[in-house]
Amino acid sequence: MKVSKATKKALSVCMSMLLTVNTCSVMNLIAADNDSTEPIEPSIATSATTTTTMAVSTTASATTTLTAATEVSTTTASALGTETEETTTTSAVTTEATAMAELKLNSKIEDNKVTLTWNNVSDEDGFGYQLFRRESGSDWEVRSIWNEKEKVDVLNIYPAQPFLEEWMTSPIGETETPAGKDLMNISSVYFDDFNSDPVTYLYNEDGSWKYDVLFVGAADYNSGFDFSNEAMEEVTKFEKSGRGVLFGHDTLGAGLGYTNFNTFAEDLGILIGARNTSASNIATVVKTGVMTDYPWTIRGTLDIPSCHTTGQYALDATVWMTLGTGDIIDAETGAIGNFYLITNNNLGMIQTGHSNGQATDDERKVLANTLFFLYQNSDSTNAVDGAFTDRKAPQKPDVSDSNVNNSKMRLSVQAKDEPTVYDYYVSAVSEKESKVVASSNIVQEKSLSGIAGFVVKVTDSNKETPEIIEYEDDKETVKNIIPADEEGMAELEVELDDTVISQYVHIFAVDNENNISEELIVPVNDYVKLGDVNFDGEVNAVDASLILAEYARISTKQPAAFTEKQFVAGEVDGNGIIDAADASLVLAYYSYLSTGGELDDMRDWLQIVDLSAIEEKLAE
Repeated sequence: MKVSKATKKALSVCMSMLLTVNTCSVMNLIAADNDSTEPIEPSIATSATTTTTMAVSTTASATTTLTAATEVSTTTASALGTETEETTTTSAVTTEATAMAELKLNSKIEDNKVTLTWNNVSDEDGFGYQLFRRESGSDWEVRSIWNEKEKVDVLNIYPAQPFLEEWMTSPIGETETPAGKDLMNISSVYFDDFNSDPVTYLYNEDGSWKYDVLFVGAADYNSGFDFSNEAMEEVTKFEKSGRGVLFGHDTLGAGLGYTNFNTFAEDLGILIGARNTSASNIATVVKTGVMTDYPWTIRGTLDIPSCHTTGQYALDATVWMTLGTGDIIDAETGAIGNFYLITNNNLGMIQTGHSNGQATDDERKVLANTLFFLYQNSDSTNAVDGAFTDRKAPQKPDVSDSNVNNSKMRLSVQAKDEPTVYDYYVSAVSEKESKVVASSNIVQEKSLSGIAGFVVKVTDSNKETPEIIEYEDDKETVKNIIPADEEGMAELEVELDDTVISQYVHIFAVDNENNISEELIVPVNDYVKLGDVNFDGEVNAVDASLILAEYARISTKQPAAFTEKQFVAGEVDGNGIIDAADASLVLAYYSYLSTGGELDDMRDWLQIVDLSAIEEKLAE
């Protein structure tokens, strides 16, 4: 028998009346006083939860729902196929305001991606979901809710030409990969047309939204366009629903006269201050995270068309990239006035547009990442984190064995990679009321890329030398890596300089995501084997002959041939010169070794030998 929603609701209310004992202790409804789309962070129910940590996957129970939950119960499959089981009792307290299911999140690792799934909390229309992620110990960040099947629907409201579609569909450099990586559907509308009838362009016939993200721009001075009053109102509704809006160059700003654009300043997290411009054709990544990791990995200094700020100061917004000029700081608030890219929740601003249609490969990658990142609200019940990246550096390398022979040093080296721990949860958002109504449990996954190998270099300095790390043209991939095995171990062999006494081996461990460890510095030649002037690892008649030859050169006023290191090895009697006595002592030590002597260091032998007897023999 099919039961109607009304009947279900009535039954639910009746059940609630039967179970009202001790209801004063029931947790407050999330929806009661919450009128914002700001994330509600779940609290972890440690008293009623058992958490099991595995090699690559953990699940922490953490529930804040519309139903009264005294204990929480989930069974979440790990990446290894094992399960973390938690026992639960949920009290059946339900009212009209809470007639929806508990929001439950599950995760699974496949192909270096995290697939996240959750249940639909209500059969009613008008519910969307937002996904949040944090690295362990960091703040929560809202992220793209892309599920790998859908494309991000973007509307470019353009003031001059519809550049965005070409930018996203044209390949990067000499590759065949488009900047947007086929992740987006780009539509375009001229600003004047949008201002005249925004409803037609934003809504489907059934009243649902057509697009996930709006890109407003891009042209110098935005070609004189501000939002009309109606457009401002509809875009505000779009934004409040949790959908993304990216503003381009000369939209919000000082001295532009765009009153309606500037109404978004508070939600964007910026101050409109004095018209203080900062121009550059270089942008620098100052923060990495979900925005800079997918679909492109963006780091370092970027080549962009010339652009500038216009009295915009990032106060509450996240500054991802700054223009390559001196910082402009608002003295009163500390807000940053030379940003290139900022975001605040589902709003963003980029300085793209000043150069009217120009866009470098770097800038197009940034635009692709930003539009993708601002896709933050969906009615789907699954998402894929394609930026599930190991961002933590390996541990400092350790040397288990080393030896020097024939101007070469061999080292057995090992390093352990460190995983990056990510937490996830989802929120259900009522688009009708523009507020979060439920948050799920937290799930945790670990990304571990493994040790790729080691970068090694010998120098005569015992100081840290980070400059030995070099990168390929992509500015990301570390060059000259000596590969490690699956256990993170490698046998390293380095060439030594026979002319230098003190040498040091500098070693970095690098994981498969190009994270770099602390530097290990291993001294090599602070110790020189006395008597071994040809550095073959042995002290014998050959060394004595070489010492005599050097003595002959010195005695006949010829230039010395020994290097500094050879002099230290050949000057065995400690009188500060190379002479026949040094050669004789080397021969005597060689004789000692040839007759079964066990002291393999000539210094030790000199401590026990009767030097006076050797001197008398030399005098004869």
